[in-house]
Amino acid sequence: MKKNSNCKFKILCVSIFIIFLINCLFICFPKIKAEADNAIKIESDLAHQNKEVALEQNQVSSYRYLYNLDNSADYIYIEFIDGGYAIYAQKTMEILEYSLQWQLPFDNNIGSIYYAGPSNYYKKEDNKFYDLVSGKIVSISIEQSLDYASKIRKVVVEDKIKKNNLNIYGETESFNFIEKKYNLKKKSPNIDTGNMIVPTMGLGKMISNAQYFLTNPFHGENVDGNTYGNGNSGTCGAVAAQIILGYNNYCVNRKIIPDKYLYGYDDSKDLVVNTERNPNYCSDPMSMTRWTLGTRSEATGVNSFYNEMISSIMKPNTSGASIYEVKKGISEYLGRYLNSNEYTVAYDFRTWLLGWYPISFKSISSEIDANRPIIISTNSNLGGQDHFVVGYGYQDYTYSNNGGTYSGYIVHYGWNNHNNVWINSSWCDGYVSLKIKHTHNYNTVGSIASTDRIEYKCVDCGHRTDAAINMRANERYVERIAKLPQNNYKYIDYYVTFENSGNKLFQTFGPQDVEMYLYNIEYKQLAYNDDAGYKVNSLFSYNVDANMPYILRIKLYYANATGDIKIGITPSDAAYSKYEDIWHGELQNNMGFEWTAKLNTTKVICLTPTYSGRYVLHTFSTDYLDGYLYFIDPATTNECIFDDDGYGDLQARIEVDLIADKRYFIVISTYNITMASGNLRLLVGRS
Repeated sequence: MKKNSNCKFKILCVSIFIIFLINCLFICFPKIKAEADNAIKIESDLAHQNKEVALEQNQVSSYRYLYNLDNSADYIYIEFIDGGYAIYAQKTMEILEYSLQWQLPFDNNIGSIYYAGPSNYYKKEDNKFYDLVSGKIVSISIEQSLDYASKIRKVVVEDKIKKNNLNIYGETESFNFIEKKYNLKKKSPNIDTGNMIVPTMGLGKMISNAQYFLTNPFHGENVDGNTYGNGNSGTCGAVAAQIILGYNNYCVNRKIIPDKYLYGYDDSKDLVVNTERNPNYCSDPMSMTRWTLGTRSEATGVNSFYNEMISSIMKPNTSGASIYEVKKGISEYLGRYLNSNEYTVAYDFRTWLLGWYPISFKSISSEIDANRPIIISTNSNLGGQDHFVVGYGYQDYTYSNNGGTYSGYIVHYGWNNHNNVWINSSWCDGYVSLKIKHTHNYNTVGSIASTDRIEYKCVDCGHRTDAAINMRANERYVERIAKLPQNNYKYIDYYVTFENSGNKLFQTFGPQDVEMYLYNIEYKQLAYNDDAGYKVNSLFSYNVDANMPYILRIKLYYANATGDIKIGITPSDAAYSKYEDIWHGELQNNMGFEWTAKLNTTKVICLTPTYSGRYVLHTFSTDYLDGYLYFIDPATTNECIFDDDGYGDLQARIEVDLIADKRYFIVISTYNITMASGNLRLLVGRS
């Protein structure tokens, strides 16, 4: 998408392009034209035409008029009894499109149908044209549609198309509906990989897990002219599918790719023998090597995932694949391992209207905004190559020769060591998008060997991480320690779910200057804060939904900073916008605080002692409630102190040394917040 539009140039090229296009039709189909003229008869409804056509009525099942873009009934659409269709110019009866097998998506309830050349069929609502296949709006103004209509009418009606002495070069393409709309092959041509444009890191937008692509996971070869899989060449569609499925298996749902297709697997023993090369068994769940991120990529072999993708997408002994074939192959593969409601595979593709034009930038960038990589199709007619790549970011780029500023995509190009390339969005004619729908249910596994981190594992899909928070219904307070940076990331994203809905207080603790974000699962920002917490820490409240996944991002404010950050979450009975708003008590020697406990909430308070010394905090209840206490020093990342029954009679007790004029954070709660409510007291005194 160039910032300065080239639409005027496209409009100037329309006449030449359409004349070439329709001349191609009549060179390719003279025999079909003759056979159809002998086999079809139009009834008396077409008698107003100046040309009488002899047709056999019993071969026709239905017919209707198709309209030019200026509402003139310039074409006739016919369906045959035994299948197939034809489209004619109404006045000259020249055949424009024909198939012996397919019929077009022309529902009788649509109303007027507009025809803009082979494979371009539209309806009109509120002065907007809609593609009948994709349902998407066609970007064409009224002025452009009138100009287009007059030019094509001149070619097919007034000039009657001259079919002799034409210099047609190359192999003329079939304009069969399926072939034209879905079956333009991408054959991974030989590309000058030495002249790729490298994006400027840190600019634009990349998905949160971009390090997956930057690590360059193992994948299959992508060179035209060599034979792989089942006698196939031109395998860029299979490579792109292999990479995007590998990403989703590693980052989203481990049920997508079985162990046999991952590295470390021994075919003869039928098991994983090299565990450090397999993401499901390696000692560190956050391992990001080419082995743990990649999928088996032998050219042939029953357990080569590369070969599996070729077999799913391409027919044996063929070269190249279309967008439709890539989409269909991915869908059929996923259907073998996931339920149909666990994934969505979609695609869109643009050919020509007012000349060749690219797919909408928003269509692709919106997937990246939602944190989903996407397969992008590039087209030689638009300035790129007939090739598939995997996009995981976008940014503007200004060519060094002052050739203008363009929007483009950051992609894995499918070639070894070409995993970080910028391509111009105006080269791209389509995409295949993949959305995996899965909510993790993490349980604690235990300490990660040789680290001070904890591993969590999804009991449903087996995904492993050190950044998960699954807050159970009866949990009163949870905390995690984030260690930054990790795996070259300047931030850490926690996957967070809550069994109970309602207000939750999120905050960070420690000496670091921290930024904190809350996103939904598609990375739409829900909350953000920088310095509302203790000193330069972050704090916000948010009303969450039960069993809905969220992403909690913890990021150091300064790019070069390193260190630990503690995150704390509690179901507070009040929403707070800054740390100073939390109820605060000045502690001299003794004090008492009474609170009416509510279901599914806790009470948070702050205490500042006047004198340094040792203090005892304990709960007390006239309603015989089971009390619980948490004590947090907000200046450190030390683990919180907590107690249940240390005071006896179901009451909690904490004895701790306090420093004068320093503020401390305390959570008061019943033991089971889902059941008990009533009066609960906190008593504090010098030891």
